[in-house]
Amino acid sequence: MPRETEARPQAPLRVLELGTGVAAPYAGALLASLGALVVKLEPPDGDPSRHYPLDDRPLNGTSPLFRYLNVGKANATLTPARLQAAAGQWADVILDSRVRRDVEGFLTERAAAGEFKYASVTAWGFEQNDAGDIDDELIVQAQSGVMTLTGDSGGAPLRLPGFQSQFLAGAYTAAGVLASLREHGPRVIEVAWVTAIATGAEGSFQRSLSTGVVPPAAGAHPTASFPAGAFHCSDGFVVPGTVRHHDWEMQCLLYDQPDLVVDPRFATPAGRAKNHAELVARIQPWYSKHSRSEIFSQALGVGWACGMVLGAGDALTDAHLHNRQFFGPAFGTDGQWLAPARLARGLESYTRPTLNDHGADNAWFDRQIRTSE
Repeated sequence: MPRETEARPQAPLRVLELGTGVAAPYAGALLASLGALVVKLEPPDGDPSRHYPLDDRPLNGTSPLFRYLNVGKANATLTPARLQAAAGQWADVILDSRVRRDVEGFLTERAAAGEFKYASVTAWGFEQNDAGDIDDELIVQAQSGVMTLTGDSGGAPLRLPGFQSQFLAGAYTAAGVLASLREHGPRVIEVAWVTAIATGAEGSFQRSLSTGVVPPAAGAHPTASFPAGAFHCSDGFVVPGTVRHHDWEMQCLLYDQPDLVVDPRFATPAGRAKNHAELVARIQPWYSKHSRSEIFSQALGVGWACGMVLGAGDALTDAHLHNRQFFGPAFGTDGQWLAPARLARGLESYTRPTLNDHGADNAWFDRQIRTSE
């Protein structure tokens, strides 16, 4: 473990990471980026993400996914004795990726007694029988209902790329941990991927899930804010925002169709939703003539909320992200893989970005536990 960790001016938050895969390790990575001392207790046979291939490319050593999620953490081998001692004497927070039936009873008992904050992040929920694994992303997205919003109208639904439910659940878990630190006493935090990804859906979809009422003709787009959703442009897609009346007025100005503002069919949100097919026929030619960057720049100029839809390749060449130095080489990949350069922008971890070998910090961590008695 980097020696500067032991010389900190004040004791950091001590996080014991039992979770494997994506969600719990991402929560741990976020906390580490904020200065927490995170010890990953890795199973003897390794975290499954260690050997997880990406983009159908053969692995050359440790998976870039594992590297991204576990840089800056200490690594010790999980044993029953080490877990028992660490939970009782060392940890302020425990991150887990198991369901209740698989969790050692003393962990939930001590969490209930307020000895540490316990966070469980699983695919379906802490009380379910199956904790889920990395490859359940498709099933989770389908069950959440989010896939009803993906793909072209009339076409097959498409899954969101990557591990979005798992990363989002990890972020919620880290936020829950930080919020829990403001309160004394017991705190058990439970996050499910399936509910985490559902929170990313727009308002009308959420209402449909809650009420069972199918959205009107405008489909998944919120009736109070159409035009919405992805519009084809000359080189991809943009997403117009129409939440404010100002947004609608500015769109019409750029469309060079000011009559749309006062046309009774389109002057109100309800009218635009009801007559959305006619409205699309009027405005789609304008989108088709312009590129994403042209539309985005014009929108910025008049204060219209409008966003570009960027693919992975687009994000790597986007001027805004480039100027922010948002991406950087993933640790240990010699520049072959790029990843977000910092998890917490503007905040530096106390530890240097190192990726310790499996069990490399066993002796160090055992000393840490003994000195915590």
